[in-house]
Amino acid sequence: MNAVLNYLFLPNEVSPTEKAHVERINRVALVAFYLHIPIFAAVAWICDTGPLFAIVLSGLTLIGPTIAYFTLDSHRSKATVFAFTAMCMGGLLVHFGQGPMQIEMHFYFFVLLALLAVYGNPAVNLVAAVTAAVHHLALWLLLPTSIFNYDASVWVVVVHALFVVLETVAAVFIARSFYDNVIGLEKIVAARTREVDERNRDMRLVLDHVAQGLITIGVDGHFGGERSRMVDAWLGEPPESRRFPDWLRCYDEKAATWLDIGLEELVDDILPSEVIIGQFPQQFRRPSEDPEGRPSTYSLNYQPIHDETGKVEKLLVVISDITEELARAETEAQQRENLRLFELIASDANGFEEFYNEADKMLRRVVDDAELPLRDLKRLVHTLKGNTAIFGLERISRCCHDLEEGIETSGERPERPELEGLDEAWSHIVEKVRQLTGGDRKRQMVVEREDIDALLQGIRDETPYARLERQVQRMHMEPTSKRVAVLAEQAQKIAERLGKTNLRIEQQVRGDVRFEPARWASFWSSLVHVFRNAVDHGLEKSDERADRGKKEEGLIALRTYAESDRFVFEVEDDGRGIDLEALRAKVEARGHEVGSDDDLVQKIFEDGVTTKNVVTETSGRGVGMAAVRAEVEALGGEVAVATRPGEGTRFSFSFPIEEVSPPEATARG
Repeated sequence: MNAVLNYLFLPNEVSPTEKAHVERINRVALVAFYLHIPIFAAVAWICDTGPLFAIVLSGLTLIGPTIAYFTLDSHRSKATVFAFTAMCMGGLLVHFGQGPMQIEMHFYFFVLLALLAVYGNPAVNLVAAVTAAVHHLALWLLLPTSIFNYDASVWVVVVHALFVVLETVAAVFIARSFYDNVIGLEKIVAARTREVDERNRDMRLVLDHVAQGLITIGVDGHFGGERSRMVDAWLGEPPESRRFPDWLRCYDEKAATWLDIGLEELVDDILPSEVIIGQFPQQFRRPSEDPEGRPSTYSLNYQPIHDETGKVEKLLVVISDITEELARAETEAQQRENLRLFELIASDANGFEEFYNEADKMLRRVVDDAELPLRDLKRLVHTLKGNTAIFGLERISRCCHDLEEGIETSGERPERPELEGLDEAWSHIVEKVRQLTGGDRKRQMVVEREDIDALLQGIRDETPYARLERQVQRMHMEPTSKRVAVLAEQAQKIAERLGKTNLRIEQQVRGDVRFEPARWASFWSSLVHVFRNAVDHGLEKSDERADRGKKEEGLIALRTYAESDRFVFEVEDDGRGIDLEALRAKVEARGHEVGSDDDLVQKIFEDGVTTKNVVTETSGRGVGMAAVRAEVEALGGEVAVATRPGEGTRFSFSFPIEEVSPPEATARG
């Protein structure tokens, strides 16, 4: 019952929209009522029921609604009075229209019952319906001719009443629907607004307390009004352009530029969106306000938001402060580095000393030599990266890789701050080596027992001083067998780093050839590129080797031998060989023409030539082999390459024997 009453009678609250609407309808209704007076007079004149009487009676009927309109404060109350008046006006029309058309005058009641639904108030329709029913019943009893032009029975009145009930039910439904969905739209909107505001408050609460920066940007770079509190805390006042790249540009020009380029490519829609977004800048740095503080580093993650067609419409940018994370990673890297330095010094002090001196020499040229040609700079950085990676010095290797990336992107020398990062990382190595060695890095001499025995025997045999001096001099030289063993260990470490553990190293050393360590250090360091290419480019994975009918275990052979007046050092693998077609395509793309395959193979020693399509931290820049040839030529040597598709590749390094053997000692008297 309460539900029915709540449906028929409106809530007490009157919204501004309802008030304005009902007030306007009441005003129109009152004017319409007064316009009825001349019409009623005309009807009375036609039907000979007294025009003057019609004017007087109609005027008297309108006294009540007129007083109500000007005195009542409630517009709803005025509406119920007008509903009663409307039915009274219907009764007057039927009374004045007596005659053949009198029964048709009853349509007035039904039309007004429907029109009253425009009030949006079911109670108005109910008042009108009750008034019409009472009018018909009372007039049928007291003055039948006032409503019917024939001797109507009570059933006629009942039928009229039923039609009034049916129309009223429909009118009530229409009125209530009109109120709920049109007049009450303000309440609906207000309720929805409150709901949205509540959700926004909840979302704002989340955004204000989330530890990340969240912001949505369009493909044009413009951002909306909503973003998490951390975005403003980290980036400060937004720019007038309201473009996210411009906001980034306040702190990191490089990241902002690359983001602008990426967004332009996203708009062009040529490449897949996943590829383009993958090339967006992943980090940016904000200088510290504290002059002595370290800069803050933030990561950038992009989540595409697609429209109904599947095209990227917006991007959700997630910003995270990774300063502490990087600091922890840096500390852990330093700890691993310290442990690795201790292991290297403890296990092979002389080998580490050799590496250390050569790396320091290369690094000093990279950092301090402003006149160093860019080509030589790239070679040094690439070689330094490879050698430090082998020795497990991750931070130096990573710095070198970042420098390579910057050079490749800009085509120019690194800026001083970028070089200082490498210098700082190396300074830590220098300091830690000083601590571990007590500041004394004097090279220890390891002498083979057979050398000592030979020297003692020479003394006993009273061998001439010149030969004894040469024997002592040879003790300072590095035996080929020892160097080959070191190189084999380096090749094995490279294979482990690349996940190719199915590798066997074969060592073949013929003859007792020795080297002056300092003079040959740069050449031995450059061989990291040969081993890396053999493992990364040449050797197949186990399953691929099995498919080709090869042993699952790959082979790298290191050979040395003396041949007439030449010393030869060979590195051979049994991998897939050099991809000559890919190499030819790369060479021709650089605008060069090549004839024979032998001429083509020599192109691998030119800067920028590589058969790899993807640059990794290991290889793919086409710099390493050029560095190898430069070191070989510096020693007066030559390099030859023989490759067999599907079978492997052999590098042969040949040097004049006088460049290897120590000079004859001057005899002592």
